Amino acid sequence: YWLAPKPSNRQIAVIDVKERKITKLIPTDDDKVKVAAGMTRFVVYSGKGTISRWNFSKLEREVTLPYPK
Repeated sequence: YWLAPKPSNRQIAVIDVKERKITKLIPTDDDKVKVAAGMTRFVVYSGKGTISRWNFSKLEREVTLPYPK
């Protein structure tokens, strides 16, 4: 997978590189997000102070927590 933030739409596109298509559009609550990914999960940091962990296999959010500033 490849994660492509789309700040103007407040979304993150999850792209299946092998299939060459967008698998899911994940809504975000801010246009200033950062993403980091591992083999099975990825995290999304919102500029509004939250961090969410997502599962690649189900493309579901597992948990969202406030991020200490």
